[in-house]
Amino acid sequence: MAALAVILALGVWNAYLRVIEPRDGSAVATTLSPTASGTAAPTTTDAPIVVRSTTTTSGVPTTTGERAFPFTDGVCRQTQPRTTESVTLLRIYYNCGNIIQPSGSTFVYRTVPKTAQRLGATLEQLVKGPTDEEAELGFGSFFSDATAEAFRGVTISDGRAFVDFNSFEVPDVVKTEQGRQFFVINIAANALQFESVTSVEIRLNGSCAAFSELVGVSGCTVITQEDF
Repeated sequence: MAALAVILALGVWNAYLRVIEPRDGSAVATTLSPTASGTAAPTTTDAPIVVRSTTTTSGVPTTTGERAFPFTDGVCRQTQPRTTESVTLLRIYYNCGNIIQPSGSTFVYRTVPKTAQRLGATLEQLVKGPTDEEAELGFGSFFSDATAEAFRGVTISDGRAFVDFNSFEVPDVVKTEQGRQFFVINIAANALQFESVTSVEIRLNGSCAAFSELVGVSGCTVITQEDF
């Protein structure tokens, strides 16, 4: 059943990851963390090239330890905590076992001091990775304590969220097609949960080309709401 879930999920997400050649890949996103109305950032408009995936994780290099991949199966459900008016409740999407699509119930709840900048706060929590308790429930991610400071900032322009990271290390499996899709979709799902975000461009130190190099492709890594 687990193998079938992987096949179906990867089939649905076959066209999810898109790479476009940048007009200006070195443009720097600011370190602001705005609400969905966001601040302006450069855009890219070249035609996308689809990066195809295979339909199974068999034969994919595995990793061990805290960020072992393929991820361990689990229930991936968490009870919503009670909150007060002094905090903001966030949903942080992580992968659930070997299901590539982090949606439905595959999120954890995090509370932060009251803020209107929900997108930035969400991404700040994302890079901390699942807690030990969350991992025991089956939530998996390539983010962990080691990447807790990786989030640099996010800006929004015309519905596109420009998500920027500081330099951080990823396991080699992220450069494989399957590992890359798990990683990139995990990031995109957290931004695209906000209705006014229609696409996500991911950057490293202000450069979309640098992030794509990190995950083993070229151009700019862009994911759109239409790909859902």
